Amino acid sequence: MLSPSGPVLLNIGDLLAVIAFLTMAIGNIVAIQQSSVKRMLAYSSISHAGYLLVAIVSGNDNGASSLMLYSLVYTITNLGAFTVAWLMNRSEGVYSFDDYNGLSSRHPALAGLMALFMISLAGIPPTGGFFGKYYIFYSALRTGNLWLAISMALFSAISVYYYLKIIVHMYMKPTTESSEPIQWGGTVGVGLAICAVVILATGLFPSSWVNLVGTGVKALGM
Repeated sequence: MLSPSGPVLLNIGDLLAVIAFLTMAIGNIVAIQQSSVKRMLAYSSISHAGYLLVAIVSGNDNGASSLMLYSLVYTITNLGAFTVAWLMNRSEGVYSFDDYNGLSSRHPALAGLMALFMISLAGIPPTGGFFGKYYIFYSALRTGNLWLAISMALFSAISVYYYLKIIVHMYMKPTTESSEPIQWGGTVGVGLAICAVVILATGLFPSSWVNLVGTGVKALGM
């Protein structure tokens, strides 16, 4: 005979799984339609919340570790991406993709950083974003949530389109004559560099970070 908590926990798990799927779907479908970089990043954040829910639904040690690792990587990556977006549009507030045209020739370092942030958000190796998604995907498979794992992989593939769209504008579109120099450096430059180092470190040495996060999870009793 089932305990009173059994059916309740099962229903909550099923509900969270459905919410995770809908969150990933809505976030990606709306993000892919945006003409504003700021709104694209904002709506794509919804899809990343869905990925985190997949880790929560997995509900084991691997799920807790992958949740913490992805939370770290995503926070750092998004901080860097929104900072570059602010640098590109802080006076006009338009946040158009066309503002990034030819950025690689005008500000190669800034373009390189933004490209790294987009690659990480898309979950492409060798970035922390890739391994963060991989561990959530693996955790979902281990707990038997095959349909969630497949959904996550599908929506991640869809997100590649709108993330790489910025890279196309930076490296393959000609610079407009009205483009003005972007003043950046100092504290902002150091902050972006730190974001880049963390993203690459978690991507190149994922096992070390997983072990570190796993130790933290055990210490917290999660």
